[in-house]
Amino acid sequence: MFPLALMLPISETKTAEEAGTWSAMSQMGGYVMGACGPLLMGWIYDQSGSFKSSIFAMLLIVMAMIAVQVWMTVGNKEAEGQVRR
Repeated sequence: MFPLALMLPISETKTAEEAGTWSAMSQMGGYVMGACGPLLMGWIYDQSGSFKSSIFAMLLIVMAMIAVQVWMTVGNKEAEGQVRR
């Protein structure tokens, strides 16, 4: 998934400036989400007093990410099927 995220701005844009802008936007989003992860896990630990809750929260986040990816992939395949007909 990570290599795809690196190649997507290059393959889906027409100019180098547009690819750079898209790449900067996606990296900014990734770094913001990455910075919020430890804060969220620490807050959950502080509230529950156990890392079990933090690990469960990470598991839920990963499952949600997988569900979104599957949903987007299925939607993309359906859209491609409609265009080809």
